[in-house]
Amino acid sequence: MRHVTYTDKHRRLVESGIDAIREVLLSADEREKDSVLLCLDRYLDSYFGVCLPYQNEIIALLQECLFCPNTMSMKEDILRMLSEYATCPLDVLEARFSALEVSLQEEARRILSEP
Repeated sequence: MRHVTYTDKHRRLVESGIDAIREVLLSADEREKDSVLLCLDRYLDSYFGVCLPYQNEIIALLQECLFCPNTMSMKEDILRMLSEYATCPLDVLEARFSALEVSLQEEARRILSEP
């Protein structure tokens, strides 16, 4: 069982911009990546009323992270976030679809086929 939390530090990081988010999500620190992803979930969800001006850049970065050496659970979280929050084309996912783990392709195909 995985337990993930985030703190004010993670909120400040997300609010500081895409470069800081990229630095963590492309790092090797799995716990920090999980925490930033959970924090991003809050910022991307319209329920919370927060609109980041770089939301499309976050979506592009999440797509990149699908093709990095991340845990399967992290990749599943990313696919869920893309499904729920992407409002722009998922060009990276579409272009690199065949490089995605076979076990994730069905969900990715479903996401790509959504209107």
